Amino acid sequence: MELAYLIYKSTPTLTEKDLPEIAEQSKHNNIDKWLTGLLVYGNNEFIQVLEGAENDIKTLYQKLLSDKRHTNLKVVKKGILERRYFPTWSMGFHSVNKEEMELIDKALEGHSIEPVSGYLALEMMTGFIKRLG
Repeated sequence: MELAYLIYKSTPTLTEKDLPEIAEQSKHNNIDKWLTGLLVYGNNEFIQVLEGAENDIKTLYQKLLSDKRHTNLKVVKKGILERRYFPTWSMGFHSVNKEEMELIDKALEGHSIEPVSGYLALEMMTGFIKRLG
């Protein structure tokens, strides 16, 4: 099995209070396929990292394209991994503030980001992106 990753962005069509339920559903659905990753919400935007078998990620992404809970899906990065970055997270979920989401966006665009301690989602997401570098 080749280990792959996919990072996508999308715009949620639901309220912030519905987000923990989505994260729980994702955890439950991903366990069977051994998909791991992180879902970040902030500034009315989702950014999700998925890790797993390439075919399973492709299948899930096709399913996500028709999911009415978000729109404007855009693949930001994808590729092959040597090892998982989120091995114990069937789907971690974190809300971030506008400034943190802007830093994650900058990291995805290839800008160098200084490490920010104390902000788990920001540390995890930018750490993952740096590791891809």
